[in-house]
Amino acid sequence: YPHEILHTWWGNSVFPDYEQGNWAEGLTAYLSDHLTAEQQGGGADYRQNALQKYTDYVSGGKDFPLTAFRSRHSSSSEAIGYGKSLMFFHMLRLELGDEVFIRGLQDFYRKNRFHYATFDDLRKSFEDVTGNNLRNRFEQWITKPGAPQLKIINVQAVAENDGYLLTASVEQAQGGQPYHFLLPVAVTMEGREQAYQTALVIDRERFEMKLALPARPVRIDFDPEFDVFRRLDRHEIPPALTQVLGARNLLFILPSSAEPHVIRAYRSFADALGSAGPDQVEIKLDNEISHLPSDRVICILDKSNRYSPQVMSALTKYGINLNPTSVRIGNTAIPFGNHSIVLTGRNPENQDMALLFITADSPEALKGLSRKLPHYHKYSYLAFRGDEPENIAKGRWPVTDSPMTVFLEDKRGIPLSVEMGKLNQRKPLAIAANSYDFYSEKVMETTRFLASDEPQGKSLGSKD
Repeated sequence: YPHEILHTWWGNSVFPDYEQGNWAEGLTAYLSDHLTAEQQGGGADYRQNALQKYTDYVSGGKDFPLTAFRSRHSSSSEAIGYGKSLMFFHMLRLELGDEVFIRGLQDFYRKNRFHYATFDDLRKSFEDVTGNNLRNRFEQWITKPGAPQLKIINVQAVAENDGYLLTASVEQAQGGQPYHFLLPVAVTMEGREQAYQTALVIDRERFEMKLALPARPVRIDFDPEFDVFRRLDRHEIPPALTQVLGARNLLFILPSSAEPHVIRAYRSFADALGSAGPDQVEIKLDNEISHLPSDRVICILDKSNRYSPQVMSALTKYGINLNPTSVRIGNTAIPFGNHSIVLTGRNPENQDMALLFITADSPEALKGLSRKLPHYHKYSYLAFRGDEPENIAKGRWPVTDSPMTVFLEDKRGIPLSVEMGKLNQRKPLAIAANSYDFYSEKVMETTRFLASDEPQGKSLGSKD
């Protein structure tokens, strides 16, 4: 509900000029949904999820500039109009600082209250409070589609004087005009609990980084808290339902050995889930194909599927264990009886393609499952109980090989594997009131008044 309350200011007091781009949804999402996550220590996870949605849902001809966003009508339009937009405001905040960012929003509100406003009006307000020309900053994110794609190469550390010189190349691999942005960097050093943090001013296709450090660097993380709007490398994000629902081509493989009514239920499920996002959907029985194709996303249905063992083998690296009566996820065993299990991974024939495994003990549960799964898009695994079905477990696989994290060699030339040093604690943009009792009492006070005789129970058609 904070999102809808905030629309009182952004949308209902300052009106978006839809023909020039709906800025209100992204700003409202940033100042409500993102802020709530930030206050609870989940800001980085929220931003990673926003970037994952863009990466998984926005491909091919689905991209467009923020000036063309009117309203959400698909997963891809949401990833742009909400996700890209809120990331733009986040980057602007980090560049200007919290105090200046807030003053810019206040200026924008004062000047445009009860008027239609555009992204350009936002720019003018931030220029007025900073005295800086921000046209290029706004235009690269607002008027053009796309996002940076980053590659880190040539990372080296050399002993120098009383410390070390750390160098690396940061490449923008997306092609076209390079973006201009701040790239946060965290360097973990030998014997230091706190990471060294800085921000690189990336303004060209290939940026050469040079950092003088007081101790041996053992690990470097680029954009460790997902502060930059960019298209993520697949190794930065775990397999999740977004990669299935955002697929161009999705193949459902049904169990030919199942009872006819079970096959019919799975086919209806595939029809329903297939309509939730993928561009092209194909449904086949497992005896109609000779091998798992490598050119598409695959959904294996039912544990009796002939390809189930191959899928389970591909999922063992995530701690998945399948036996005749249950599936074990880490230390948790979930029985097949009265349960539905959803697992994601990588296509064993092509690691760039996602893999989805679903098995349901009851065909009746598949009806509800097809409705619910799109709402659990960010998760890697799920478990449901009963025919409704009720979610009882959910989670994301850990990321272990992100190309944005580089481990350096020790004195023996062996790559180290160490935890990232502590990062500076970032304050939320606003602090939530910590007195729940205060708000509870205010709600009760209003409720008592409305239930009292004083309002006289006014209704339609009454004298008052």
